[in-house]
Amino acid sequence: MASPGLQFLMISSFLLSIVSVSTDPDKDKVSTETKKVILVEKVKALGKYIVKNIDAFRTSVTPFLSLIPVWGPLTSAILNIAVQGAGLTIKELIKKEIKNEFESLQSQLAGNQVEHKWDTWASGAYHKPEMQIELAWTNYQNLIGGLFEETDKNKKKALTDVFFDSYKRDSTSKLHFYLTKEGTTLSENLATVLATKLKCHEKDIREYTVFISSLFYKGNYMNQLYDEHKNTKSKISIDKLSKQAYESALAMFQMHKNCIFNNIDYIIKEVEELIDHKLKRQEQANKVRYFLEETYNRFDWMVVAFITKSSQHKIIETLNKHLVSRFTEVTKDGVSVAVARQVKGTHTKAGEVKEAIKKCVEKSVLCYKVPETLEHCEEYVETLLVSQTYTVVHTFTRKAHDSHQAIEAPDDIPDADEYPVDSESDGTDNTTPYIYTGQCFKSPGVKGGKSVVLIKSDEEIMTKNPCSKLDCGTDERGKCVSTENIFVAMCKCKYPYFGEHCKESLENLEKEVFEETTTLPK
Repeated sequence: MASPGLQFLMISSFLLSIVSVSTDPDKDKVSTETKKVILVEKVKALGKYIVKNIDAFRTSVTPFLSLIPVWGPLTSAILNIAVQGAGLTIKELIKKEIKNEFESLQSQLAGNQVEHKWDTWASGAYHKPEMQIELAWTNYQNLIGGLFEETDKNKKKALTDVFFDSYKRDSTSKLHFYLTKEGTTLSENLATVLATKLKCHEKDIREYTVFISSLFYKGNYMNQLYDEHKNTKSKISIDKLSKQAYESALAMFQMHKNCIFNNIDYIIKEVEELIDHKLKRQEQANKVRYFLEETYNRFDWMVVAFITKSSQHKIIETLNKHLVSRFTEVTKDGVSVAVARQVKGTHTKAGEVKEAIKKCVEKSVLCYKVPETLEHCEEYVETLLVSQTYTVVHTFTRKAHDSHQAIEAPDDIPDADEYPVDSESDGTDNTTPYIYTGQCFKSPGVKGGKSVVLIKSDEEIMTKNPCSKLDCGTDERGKCVSTENIFVAMCKCKYPYFGEHCKESLENLEKEVFEETTTLPK
């Protein structure tokens, strides 16, 4: 189902395009009405392009600068058609299309618009430009409907004048200021506030990005109508609107990127809130992992829950029931929850890693010494030491109380449909082989301990730099950014380029959309 921002853009693009060719009725001996019908088809092509762009933004593994630029060359004269009238056939077509699209938009907004759930937005400065844009957009809908129904030209002009005299042209400029501001002022940077209030949840960030983009689409569209009505339209004003929309989208991208690279503080706080000492440890581990999988779903997660004091022995370390290496450990009310994450990927190398680990850790190794033994192991997988092929190690002497969504790495990699199903850990059907479970000694001569190793994906094992396989264009278009802590890379584009690989720009967007409709049926 299309987003509210997408529904709006399809409508506004329809209105932008439907009248932009009426200035030269004799060109190529094609009637004005025929040209308008052709432009309806062009709008459909634009709609397809926008659907592809918005859907890609919402489903992409990594965030990217998603922006539909201001369509300055297509600034609408729809008000002139409504005021001056048109042939009956084309007028009814326009009226029908507008009515259908506006009704669809209103339905989508009612069902899908982002809910502002904190007082900072509702009572703060950010709320004001949003309300101004939304109110103006509602008034614009009413104006178009009234102009098509009214027959007296003087009354039509009066309706139009009332709309533009009350229009607040600076609403998008204010929203742009709040998203891009630096330094100390009376209001905080909106992107920073969003990151904090949304706790860096990617799904929410994406929805807010679409929502804020829709405000710029609406505001800038009406700004162009205003400039045309007041005879203040210029390339400079159009370029300014476009740049403001771009910089605002860049602020949302930067916030999204920072959340991915630095969200561990939010994760720690949320895990702490989920710890309940009344829960059984396995239930606790499952509860935390389910939340993390849902909220931060770009990662594979492993969670371990245990009684803190049972694993804090410093002198006689064999008494520790759990040892977690490379995990992030959160403790509350005497309960510890250790969480680990790695970027999702393929795992055809898991069998090789398993064999290398088995060579490093013999069954006679004491459980608490397994992590140290693996850290210093000199076995290789491809060109990497074993220590570089896994994410975390968990050793335990009784029950695991761990939760993950994987199966045991096989000795020989079978076909995908031959993978066994192991639901012992958390009650779910797990089919990805990136876990190795080995034996270890609880204490000298006492068997029964186990160690679990979370094996990295093929992409992390075989690719030293995630940017090496990501094309962001030339230095003029953009550059790849990544972090050492998380195997994630993304393109940061330079103005005026945008898109997942910084390949889009105002010029090639217009060319791609409108070339699709150059050979329409007569």
